[in-house]
Amino acid sequence: MDRFTLGIDSFAYHRHFGEVTRWETPVEAHWTTADFLARARHHRAEVVSLQTCYLGALTTARLAELRAALDGMQPILAWGHPDGLQGGTNAQAAADLLALLPVARALGCEIVRFVAGNHFTFTQDVDERIRRLTPIVRQAAALAAGHGLTLAVENHADFVMRDLLRLIEQVDAPNLGICLDTGNAIRVGDDPLEAARLAAPLVRMVHLKDMRVQTTSIGDPTKWWPCAPLGQGDFDLPAIIACLGAAGYRGSLLVELAPLHTDWTDEDAVVGESMTYLRRVIAEQP
Repeated sequence: MDRFTLGIDSFAYHRHFGEVTRWETPVEAHWTTADFLARARHHRAEVVSLQTCYLGALTTARLAELRAALDGMQPILAWGHPDGLQGGTNAQAAADLLALLPVARALGCEIVRFVAGNHFTFTQDVDERIRRLTPIVRQAAALAAGHGLTLAVENHADFVMRDLLRLIEQVDAPNLGICLDTGNAIRVGDDPLEAARLAAPLVRMVHLKDMRVQTTSIGDPTKWWPCAPLGQGDFDLPAIIACLGAAGYRGSLLVELAPLHTDWTDEDAVVGESMTYLRRVIAEQP
């Protein structure tokens, strides 16, 4: 691959799938995955990340339906919303992740993204979490390798980047990498550009968010971290993209949205603006 591929994560439209955070109001239009994929095609996405919590049961018939609806877009299955492996304390969640891997291969995925926890596990002892998670993730990576899959663990506001790198080092699996989320980086106190620099050799997919940073949220990942269209927040996204490119990354850049800042109310319009911005930034990259 000699260039980035651009795409959208279905979580960008979480309100349309019926998920409303405490900072948001519901929307009238409720979508199916087919609705999301139609908008992704409209925005000329090359890759789509599908949150499994919005997909329903992935039966053989459902997989065939999804393959047809993808219409040439490359799928990634995104497992574990909202808290994934719960810091290694949930055996059933670990079993669910393992069971998803052959399903992902059948859908045509090359990458499965998963989460080890969330902002509520962030305050738990990090060494203990790494100790619990290491054998679970190692087993998942071994099974994924048998299906020709790469696993990408997200910095899901549960680890600072240096600690996530410690987990990956402990697991020591060549098919385990990182889903870099720029918004989640700042939520735990990482500088997004520095997090990208640290993670770059292991990045396998990217959630690009831009945020209007609220001073009252700094230091607490559970508070309000509102998104803006890419290029209209406080992040230096061209520098982040250039950093990843310089490290050899040529994978997907996916638009994803947490709750919107009150200056914006229409997710689809924000996604469209963000895709246009991304194309311009990439065209200007060396």
